[in-house]
Amino acid sequence: MVSWASLDSLKVQKGSILTIDRLSDPTFDAIVFGERQPQRWMAGSGWFHRTEDPKPGFEEKKEGQMAQLAISYKKIGGGEGTAHVVIYHNGVKIGDYKKGIFPVFAKDDAEAIWGKRHGGVNGGPGDLDAKIEDARIYAKVLDQDEIKSLRPDTLDIEAAGKLATAWAAIKIR
Repeated sequence: MVSWASLDSLKVQKGSILTIDRLSDPTFDAIVFGERQPQRWMAGSGWFHRTEDPKPGFEEKKEGQMAQLAISYKKIGGGEGTAHVVIYHNGVKIGDYKKGIFPVFAKDDAEAIWGKRHGGVNGGPGDLDAKIEDARIYAKVLDQDEIKSLRPDTLDIEAAGKLATAWAAIKIR
């Protein structure tokens, strides 16, 4: 997961600049700001199953400054495996740990969310006051060099079908 955003307020809590959320249960992974530690980023997850306070972490001190946040999840071991979580701020590793099972998000059982930490009947918890420039979910683990080389608004995407119609359907749900 990679997102570029600038925070308009550092006083927000529990907001996400990118979340992948399972529709059928409370499983999610997110790039979360200010939930367990004020003004600090973390890898949010359902019931904190894949969440630790990153060490050394990163404290945002300035509003309106564009930053790239990336979190990689790698499966370690057999079966459901263990999640190896690595967190980056502007290409610099700010946290690295192994915790919880490695989640799978099926094509028809997942949604992307911006702003709220995760979904729910009432839209989910958390707030975010930010401008999100670009957000991506990759189907492979990116290493630190790959993350450093990424630039916002440079991903080539070919539209399939009527994007405006699909977007309207997504927003109505």
